[in-house]
Amino acid sequence: MKPLVLDASVAAAWLMPSQATKASERLLLRIGELDLIAPHIFVWEVGNLLVRQSRRGLPLPDARQFLDDLCIGYVESYPPHAVLNLTDEAAATGLSLFDVAYLALAAELDAPLASRDGALIAAAAGLGLECLDLRYTEAQ
Repeated sequence: MKPLVLDASVAAAWLMPSQATKASERLLLRIGELDLIAPHIFVWEVGNLLVRQSRRGLPLPDARQFLDDLCIGYVESYPPHAVLNLTDEAAATGLSLFDVAYLALAAELDAPLASRDGALIAAAAGLGLECLDLRYTEAQ
């Protein structure tokens, strides 16, 4: 299967109808063809999203089960010195350190990156990485 690095905005699009787009829905239909991968930080970002959304009525057990069913492969955290080395790229690109972790993983695996974050997509494209831009609501 082809690897695909997901950022937290993809999970948001799949878990929250208000964040869904035609592109995110099309990707969800293809997940059986893909090896979904995310850096360790994904769990923290999506977990925080779930907590916030549970206060608005999102049922946590259903959301957690949905994520479990995706069988995302989580790459363990970088060692502290490697994380700190990524701060240079974050500062230079204007991205968060979290977003740079997604970029680094996609580059390391030579895998496409899926996101709804325009700045992250632009940075990935600037590095020559293949991107799946899930921001679009209209069919492309």
